[in-house]
Amino acid sequence: MELKTLQGNNPMKNHKPRRIAMYVIYDPDGKLDGFRKYYLQELRKVVDTIVAVVSGTLTPDSRKELEGLADQILVRENKGLLAGSWIDGIHFIGWDVLDTYDELLMLNDSFFGPFYPLDDMFEKMEESDSDFYGAFQNFEDKNIKDFFGHKLKHGHIRGSICYFYIIKSRLLHSPEFKKYWNQMPEVHVDSDTYFFAELNFWDYVKDAGFKIDSYQNEALKGYFFDNLTHNMVKLVRDNKIPFARIRPFGTDMKDQSLLINYGKDPRQTLEYVDKNTDYDVNLIWDFLLRTKNLTNIWNQLQLEYVVPKNSVEKEYNYSKPIAVILHIYYGDLVDHIVEYCKNFPSNTDFYITTIKDNVKEKIEKAFSEAGLHFTCQTRPNIGVAMYTLWVTYSDIVTDGKYEYICYFHDKKSPYGNYLIQGEQFATRCYENLFGTKQVVKNIINIFEDNPRLGVMGPPMVYNGDYFFVSWKSWNINYNNTVKLAELLDLHVNIDPGIMPVAPYGDMMWFRASALKKAIGKCLGHDFFDIKYEKDGTMMHAIERIYGFAAQDSGYYYADVINTDDARSDLINYQYMLYGLCNEMMKNGHYPYNYEVAKYIISQYKGQILSFRAMCKLKLKHITPAPIWYVGKKVYRFFKPLK
Repeated sequence: MELKTLQGNNPMKNHKPRRIAMYVIYDPDGKLDGFRKYYLQELRKVVDTIVAVVSGTLTPDSRKELEGLADQILVRENKGLLAGSWIDGIHFIGWDVLDTYDELLMLNDSFFGPFYPLDDMFEKMEESDSDFYGAFQNFEDKNIKDFFGHKLKHGHIRGSICYFYIIKSRLLHSPEFKKYWNQMPEVHVDSDTYFFAELNFWDYVKDAGFKIDSYQNEALKGYFFDNLTHNMVKLVRDNKIPFARIRPFGTDMKDQSLLINYGKDPRQTLEYVDKNTDYDVNLIWDFLLRTKNLTNIWNQLQLEYVVPKNSVEKEYNYSKPIAVILHIYYGDLVDHIVEYCKNFPSNTDFYITTIKDNVKEKIEKAFSEAGLHFTCQTRPNIGVAMYTLWVTYSDIVTDGKYEYICYFHDKKSPYGNYLIQGEQFATRCYENLFGTKQVVKNIINIFEDNPRLGVMGPPMVYNGDYFFVSWKSWNINYNNTVKLAELLDLHVNIDPGIMPVAPYGDMMWFRASALKKAIGKCLGHDFFDIKYEKDGTMMHAIERIYGFAAQDSGYYYADVINTDDARSDLINYQYMLYGLCNEMMKNGHYPYNYEVAKYIISQYKGQILSFRAMCKLKLKHITPAPIWYVGKKVYRFFKPLK
């Protein structure tokens, strides 16, 4: 399609200089998310013409929406990454058409925003005599002779302007600019795009004698090169950069946070934008929950809430009825459970099931004496506690009467080597979900303050025999979880290589609308009429499906921990991490963050111990300690000779 008569549709007739924006879009599903539409709407306020360059496909609905936001649309084959999109976009527009404009904006959809009006940036830009302008500059002080195989002309990375290019008139109309993009090689990997479309382009422009400037010039000089990933909150909060990179919000932590900092940047950026700007953070949540893995979102946004155990952080004003769905199997635990039930507000309705009539009688007596409003009925002895939620009282979730529901059951967990392990597993669930009146009120307040929070479970259990189970969560449960997701018509990212976040122990708080779709599928009696095993059943798949079900409905999953348990966990995790790293160092592995990950992967590839590792553990178990110690010394002495 030729582009000869672009006039744009900006109603600001006297808008000078004339600007054309090239906005690159890539979505594997061909969708035009809300954050992209908002970006284009705000962009329209400062440019005359918008050309959307779409790599891949567009759904018919998205195409129609985009036609109302852009003047021209190019849908191209998804090749050449960002650099290829820009090249094709330039050729689509045509150099003759570009010559009729004063400025070219080269943009892409890898950012959320703008969080602030773009007018401020452009007003400052107009005061600059630069030829090449950006939002801010990255800097790096250390010498680097090559970048992923590309020789750097000046021997080190001096700086770059990140993915918001404003090409002003002198550069835009120069033969140097045309030559660079006409001769751009086809790229196939991200590092090539980064080099040719940013670093090399930066140096090329400067060497050709053109002036470079940015909205926040040298604001972060001396900081890490990739400030968009590792210093994002400072850029947005302190330097008023109107954009935040998408990648850190939903990628693996080992690549994006803990190698450099404490990993707070995505969470703090989201919180700041929500509280201090007019930007609707639902645009961010909608995209993340549609496209990213739930565990990565959970990690990057640090979705574990810490609540005071014996105080309420803010005034509690929730007055609507709350539902508790509860299964009690053991008659000797009824009184114990009743004491916990007293921690719920007076407007709580308890929906209880049990298996035996004599236990039902005991429940009715204890709950009546405690003055609690309840309904109790017997049900078949199948489907463990889940039958109560998914079958017996499924209508409590779907009928819309209750906004917030707490689901739990009694628990003895006889599978561990020590009885106390099971008792403490149950206690960890109870104490963090409803251990005190204050915990319950704090949790309700968190739901009220976070409308995208869908399910809240207890923190991961790791004591005793549960340590291994917790960190091998998928084990033999992945395939069943995928089958269940298909049965429930869930469309989310379920990755076998990423441990799912879930309410382990099958107890949780949830927003009824977050699980209404899943539970409303009515799995029925026959689905649960199977023999329960220690692991690998559809019951274990259900335990892991809650977070994905919430995600499919547009909500996120979070953990909650009270201050008392958080105190213990901080010490315990530090002790375990120290022990792990110390043992690695004994074996010649130095525990940098990335090295820790590599070591664990090498020993537990595919979450299964290698044959060598299993033999080593078995041999160590049967070998006397002195002999084992001498053997290690001999092995390490001869190992370098291999």
